[in-house]
Amino acid sequence: MTFEDVLNDIRKLIGLRLSSIRPGAEITILSIDEEQDNLMLRTAAGATRSRPLRELRTIWDLMMQRPVVHVDEALHGSGTSRNQPETILANLPYVEWLKVNGKKNLAFVNKQTHPYGTLREMDVFQADELKTKLREQSRSNAPKGLIVTNDISDVVSALSRRCSGTTKMLENGIYSYLTDTDSFIVATGSVGLPEGTYIIVKVSRLPRAGTILSLAQKEYELFSMGATRLLLTT
Repeated sequence: MTFEDVLNDIRKLIGLRLSSIRPGAEITILSIDEEQDNLMLRTAAGATRSRPLRELRTIWDLMMQRPVVHVDEALHGSGTSRNQPETILANLPYVEWLKVNGKKNLAFVNKQTHPYGTLREMDVFQADELKTKLREQSRSNAPKGLIVTNDISDVVSALSRRCSGTTKMLENGIYSYLTDTDSFIVATGSVGLPEGTYIIVKVSRLPRAGTILSLAQKEYELFSMGATRLLLTT
């Protein structure tokens, strides 16, 4: 399903009062201008706002690639009132919403399950099935980052307060923290790295121009760019 198809369906929402997943943030689409690449809407408070169509396009492209999409992450936390593009897409009949790790997510369900201009929270059984698949993917996917700390329990407690997950011991002093969608490594300073957070990047081969270390029987190469620290892995 292309974004042009979606845009044609969004036109059917013009003039309707669209409920938001977050109560009290209803909007009404007033017009769509493809040449200017934006749409005009009216907020619940009566203010008129313009939103770029590229926001909707970005979210939709990700929805075609992923089982669920968290709008704030899709838009990289940029801009304000990000619930507005979320509201527009959630009011389409083939989009449902659910919570993953306590955060609102959108999912393309590939069929019409509710009328235009209404919301539908995903059925609990279907949502649980989807979350199970996401957990299985997170276990098979490479971890997104490494946190080196002298107090693993404190870090795990802080993570669990923000995104619920499970902890699994990989080897002495090294743990995996699994959420419904991602995984992270939490380790003590015994791994040979200073305390801090390291982004893990998958590459086709290791350059082997820097420090090589092994974590849970997998090789990583340390690569620093100023304050940013990367761990390269294949």
